[in-house]
Amino acid sequence: MLVVHVGVAGHASKLTLEEQAGNDGYTCLDIKHTCPQDHCCIPGGKDILMTNLPLKDVARDINQNVSLQLKCELSQDPGKYLCSFVYYTSLNQDASRSIFIHVPPLEVCSAEITAKALAQAIRLLYRTVQVADATTNIRLSS
Repeated sequence: MLVVHVGVAGHASKLTLEEQAGNDGYTCLDIKHTCPQDHCCIPGGKDILMTNLPLKDVARDINQNVSLQLKCELSQDPGKYLCSFVYYTSLNQDASRSIFIHVPPLEVCSAEITAKALAQAIRLLYRTVQVADATTNIRLSS
């Protein structure tokens, strides 16, 4: 299983793979006009959680793929709103299977071009999870 969160980043011009999410600093109100108690995802949780997925490899592969018309970059700042909150929560469950990807707005890049690059990123990440699962299964059966 791979958990993929996708959000639109108004300032983005590339596919942006988020490497980490922070636990605190959530002071903006959501659509229901609430924010987390103590302004954090998980009271007592680590300040920052990072994905264990090989994002540098994925970004390199996407950037070297000449058929894709959208470049890829890494980020360590998913924001301090719902994107980071959701990502932190997923990373807390399993950092080896969770990713948040920001995409550019439609005014910057068409849905078709974005979808192709996003699909390639997901394929590459899913293969990584499959290999890790196969390795774990081999060790468990030994």
